[in-house]
Order: sequence, then C-alpha cells, then structure tokens
Amino acid sequence: MTESLESVEINVLGRAYRVSCQPDQYLLLRQAAQRLNDALGDLRIRARGSSNEQLAIMVALNLSHELLLEKNRIQQYSESMEQRIRQLNDVIQEALKEQSKLSVDDCN
Repeated sequence: MTESLESVEINVLGRAYRVSCQPDQYLLLRQAAQRLNDALGDLRIRARGSSNEQLAIMVALNLSHELLLEKNRIQQYSESMEQRIRQLNDVIQEALKEQSKLSVDDCN
C-alpha cells in the first residue's frame, strides 16, 4: 500500500516553497532544507555580493559533487565487499571439497 503525499512548507533563502512528500520522509526533507539553508548561509558570507541565483547554483554544484563522491565511495566499497565475498566463498568451497575428500578417504 502506498502512503499518501503530505504537503510541506520548506523555507529556502527566506522564501517559502510547498512540496509534497511521503509522511515518513518529512524529517529527512526538513533536514535537507536545513542543510541547504546552512550551505547557502555559509556561502553568502564567503561570496558577498553574489545573487541568490548564483549562490543557489554554487551550492547545488557543491552538493552534487559531494553526492557523486559519496556514491563513488559506496560503489568502491560495494565492489570491495563483493570481491571479498567471492574470495571467502572460494575458501569455503575449497574447505568443503577438502572435507569431502577426507570423508571419502575415511570411508575407505
């Protein structure tokens, strides 16, 4: 069963935006808006004189870059774990073969 969407008001750079989200995503959406506002506020201090549009684009680029770095890190970790699982599986298979040989030898 899909949950109904809930209308939520988010403030970014002093402007209110109405967005819809699932009720169980409400807190994450609020946290995302807070992170966005924090990043915009920090950049506004460093890049005085920049328009809200320029700030938004720079923050969007920074957040996109962070996201891509994190996705890459997760992908590398996943590949590393898959390789390790294959190695462990090979060790287990070899141990089972060895155990099977020992069992056959014991029966003879």
